[in-house]
Amino acid sequence: MSLVLVSGRTLGQGKTRDKEKLTEGYFDAAAFVELDADDADDLGIEEGDVALLETGAGEVRLRAKTARGDSSGVAFVPMGPWANALVDDGTEATGMPEFKSVPVKVEKTDGSPTTLDDLLGE
Repeated sequence: MSLVLVSGRTLGQGKTRDKEKLTEGYFDAAAFVELDADDADDLGIEEGDVALLETGAGEVRLRAKTARGDSSGVAFVPMGPWANALVDDGTEATGMPEFKSVPVKVEKTDGSPTTLDDLLGE
């Protein structure tokens, strides 16, 4: 299913980003995708399942969470290494890559979530 990738900061991520980027706490705070409940249901994805996200820039596997409220058509990933792997590094002369409105294909997978080591090893 094709959705729109949106990225931003979260409170949980903000609590861990400066001192603890290599910890499990940071992984839990930044390595997930939040999906609308109806979209997740259409994809056969339940909370805690692993979803494969693919864009023209790359792919990652993330644990799925269900969004509160209506966010139909949106896949939210906190800013960080996992979102960066999905975003094209072109900036259109702005100096900042586009972290919003990126087309993303999402599907359920049996794989394990992409780790920080996986991303840094690429």
